[in-house]
Amino acid sequence: MDSLKFIGTEVRGKTLGVIGLGNVGSEVAKRAHGLEMEVIAYDPVVSIERAELFNVELVALNELLERSDFVTVHVPLVDANRSLVGAPEMALMKAGARLINTARGGIVNEAALVEALKSGRLAAAASDVFENEPPGENPLLALANFVATPHIAASTAEAQVSVAFDVAEEVAAVLAGDIPRFAVNAPALPPEELAYLRPFADLTERLAALHVQLFGGRVGSIELDFEGELAEHDTNLLVASAIKGVLQPFTEDRINSVNARLIASSRGVKLVERRSPAHGSYASLVTVRMGGHELAGTILNGELRAVRIDSFRVDLVPAGSFLGQQARDRPGVVGRFGTILGEHDVEHRQHAGRPRRAAGQRDDDPGGRRSGGGRGPGPAPRGGRHVGPEVRRIGRRIRSLTFALCRDPLLPRSGRQSGRAGGSPVRRHPRRRAGQVRGAFAFQRRPSHPPWPGL
Repeated sequence: MDSLKFIGTEVRGKTLGVIGLGNVGSEVAKRAHGLEMEVIAYDPVVSIERAELFNVELVALNELLERSDFVTVHVPLVDANRSLVGAPEMALMKAGARLINTARGGIVNEAALVEALKSGRLAAAASDVFENEPPGENPLLALANFVATPHIAASTAEAQVSVAFDVAEEVAAVLAGDIPRFAVNAPALPPEELAYLRPFADLTERLAALHVQLFGGRVGSIELDFEGELAEHDTNLLVASAIKGVLQPFTEDRINSVNARLIASSRGVKLVERRSPAHGSYASLVTVRMGGHELAGTILNGELRAVRIDSFRVDLVPAGSFLGQQARDRPGVVGRFGTILGEHDVEHRQHAGRPRRAAGQRDDDPGGRRSGGGRGPGPAPRGGRHVGPEVRRIGRRIRSLTFALCRDPLLPRSGRQSGRAGGSPVRRHPRRRAGQVRGAFAFQRRPSHPPWPGL
């Protein structure tokens, strides 16, 4: 027997990269510390404070792949995570690294994994999940350096006892008058209260989802300001909607008004709620604030409206996919972008956003910044996928210009967020003067394909 075939590698002193620091990932991290491993993790929605509880360093995905000797995957199969580890990511991994996927099939690109194992880029891989199950004639199963096991981690006597305890504790909690942790149905609100709050709940979720896509970054806290008539109502439904807008794209769990706070707490996300009387132009106003940025919205004539993005006053319906632009207010910026989109048969509209004026600043001060957004119904534009590179090239020539894109491939953002877009002409807002419109272009997909996560 050739004993060299069975030489392994120690895990002690090695670096373990955990993709997804949720319930399972955090337990894996605990056990890895017991094996004297250094543990790093990637999770875009877990706070740094929570990671520190497990003595885990949070890093970017690329850094995790470059530093880890072992990579283990523990994230849900949502759109943002499909093929999360593909050929480009495997190329970043150390030569001879090992990859483990016990989460869901489809998170690791199987075709890329076959090539990485055959070429020796990866020393080995193991999985108990596949893109198609049962896997059938999967080429991975023919490789000597691939280990496949059944997906039956919970099929132990101890796990069954734990499930029985959980059920008993839930029943006891309900009988004692407590709120159950895993309720299927939320406590009912009076019909008239629900009718009033439902549009604001929808608005809050969309503002939160838009905030994440515009500004990105790690979410450590969600601050919600309720002003005016809205502050006099039970806003628990709105808090849950904000949590759903932020976290739903990153979890397979269905977030609702019962479990939302529990899910936020488990990820180390702090919640701050404030109530105040109306002190502006709107009878009711909700503001979502995270990471130093804020979006505000209200209901006007029964229609959802976003009315402020940071210090910029806007007037837009938060629906569809948006391409937003922030730039120095000077001639030619909007026209050049409009020309590029028009050359690719992408029809658009402009929608104004003006910042609040500082003391002593004229309303027409050309030194200020302008920002905007918009929307428009219609099918996907012809040639739309080719617009992005040219728009980016022009954008790099304009100092202080940034892009914020809501799941739209016309201008792919850094990271893994992407989506689809369409375009159609709509008229300029009637209350805007011609000189007030500052470059913003918008696209909206067909109603049957909502681009907003969690909606």
